[in-house]
Amino acid sequence: MNSEKFLANFGHIANAPGGVERVRELVLRLAVTGVLGRQQANEGDADALIAEAARSRDRMVAAGLLKPRILSPEVDSSSQAQSIPAQWRWVRLGNLVSKLGSGSTPRGGSKVYTAKGIPFLRSQNVWNDGIRLDDVVFIDPKTHAEMGGTHVAANDVLLNITGASLGRCAVVPKDFTSANVSQHVTIIRPLVADTRHFLRICLLSPFGQAMIWGRQVGMAREGLSKKVLEQFEIPLPPLSEQIRIMAKVDELMALCDRLEAQQQERERTFPIFSRTAHALFAEAPTPANLNRIFDEISDVSPDDLRRTILNLAIRGKLVPQKPDEPPAEQLLTEITQSLSPENVKRQGPPLPRIHKEQLEFEIPKSWTWARFRDVALIASNLVSPSDFLDFKHLAPDNIEKGNGVLLPCKSVRDDNVTSANHRFHKGQIIYSKIRPNLSKVVVVDFDGLCSADMYPIDALIDAHYLQRYMLSE
Repeated sequence: MNSEKFLANFGHIANAPGGVERVRELVLRLAVTGVLGRQQANEGDADALIAEAARSRDRMVAAGLLKPRILSPEVDSSSQAQSIPAQWRWVRLGNLVSKLGSGSTPRGGSKVYTAKGIPFLRSQNVWNDGIRLDDVVFIDPKTHAEMGGTHVAANDVLLNITGASLGRCAVVPKDFTSANVSQHVTIIRPLVADTRHFLRICLLSPFGQAMIWGRQVGMAREGLSKKVLEQFEIPLPPLSEQIRIMAKVDELMALCDRLEAQQQERERTFPIFSRTAHALFAEAPTPANLNRIFDEISDVSPDDLRRTILNLAIRGKLVPQKPDEPPAEQLLTEITQSLSPENVKRQGPPLPRIHKEQLEFEIPKSWTWARFRDVALIASNLVSPSDFLDFKHLAPDNIEKGNGVLLPCKSVRDDNVTSANHRFHKGQIIYSKIRPNLSKVVVVDFDGLCSADMYPIDALIDAHYLQRYMLSE
């Protein structure tokens, strides 16, 4: 599987929300199932590597560097749900390492931390991309010597075994001099140093993470003991294949890094280009400026496009003006003359004229500015829900934000409505008047009840135009 084929197959996943992370998981899954590597002729199988690990252990025991111990039982391959190539072997993690154990808190706790000295690695220093020392603390050489069993060596694999960072894993660099670890970090020291990178990949893969998160111990299930870790099943390829797998993983992860960087840059610049393109089109709605909105660099957002369309609509720039049509002033006069005495009373006393300095934009000559109450009436009508149990019930959650789309509604009975609600009628506008739902406005085509947090509104002009105005910025 080459880089081009990888991108061709998985590029559409990477471009989805969270896609890059999903592709990284896929790379790791393929790595530990034998898909990324290819067996070479006369290469042999993993038995030679297992034997090398055993010889290394025997030498360390003979030199007094390692205590003799009973090895973990072999893995029953038939019990593994994950299949592996024929030249691979299932091996217990405990049989591949010379050291497996967590650190401890130095005597005196954080009070013994020093401004400089030996790095004391905690879970916040262990990340999947390596050891981070920007938040490291130090202990003095004496304390470090007293904690001789938890010294960190170059090529160790460090694994976080408790808390929210459970499962983060990193390899200690070759040039790392000296460090110690807290009880939240375990040291995994391979008998064959060259297996360290594949062991890390194994633990970071979905298969490894499932073991880590699924086999925690303790009442709160927030920790991994040495005994549990020793039993982890590792799908082990021959060493030469491990090297090829790691090279392919590095190559594909680098592609993911570049793709992620491109997405981040795109996300950074997109709002700038998008706002510029939409503002330009709003001022001059020409085909050329419309094309700018859909230009690849601006990457049109449906929400931005919706806002732009509404912006154009209420500024008189969405459709051409017809000089033979009567002006809006005439419409306002007709509305005023048609109001019943009851509705005139509902409107209340006259409001002051609208002055030019109050206006945010220019409108066509045939248009006019009006107060909201000149073109609409708030139709508050609180009733007892017990009298309307079979009516549809409309709440703010039944309206999509920003676009006026009505979602399915249940009955007053099914929603178990007990407090007073507004009675509304077909053709009215329903407006959610409580933050953060101020951009929820819908024209209804049925009778029903709506939450007291909403207003039924009688439009004295076209209800759908008024709804679009209410949805606009």
